[in-house]
Amino acid sequence: MSRLLNYLLVLVVVLFCGSLQAEDWAQFRGPNASGVSSESKDLPVEFSFEKNVLWKKILGEGIACPIVVQGRVIATTMADKQTFSIRCLNAASGDQYWSRDFKVSGLPAITSPNTPASSTPASDGKRVYVFFDTLGLMAFDLADGKLLWK
Repeated sequence: MSRLLNYLLVLVVVLFCGSLQAEDWAQFRGPNASGVSSESKDLPVEFSFEKNVLWKKILGEGIACPIVVQGRVIATTMADKQTFSIRCLNAASGDQYWSRDFKVSGLPAITSPNTPASSTPASDGKRVYVFFDTLGLMAFDLADGKLLWK
């Protein structure tokens, strides 16, 4: 099951990066919370692990929706059973701008298919906001990943 979640996270990142001309997707279900892009034209309708893929990376386990802000993809994941991670990647190349790892323990039981990294990040274009059960709400600088408050 965790292998499937890894692939789903990779696929979601690739899908969101498929059209780099679209508006920012800075929250769960996009700018108008409908899951529908209002600016994108000529989006591909067929996908596979090879077709219409700009780049792909395995980030870890999680089902949170990645967001896209100012050409950056922000994704949350469980890098391993004890490490919650936030990754900021270049939307065009997949290169990593920054990442932050947090050791976690005492995680509550979660109903499948959820994982501890299930909350989608959000951004106002300057900061990235992330929630994690045992860490609480955190804000990071979008440019360099510096923790601003917790």
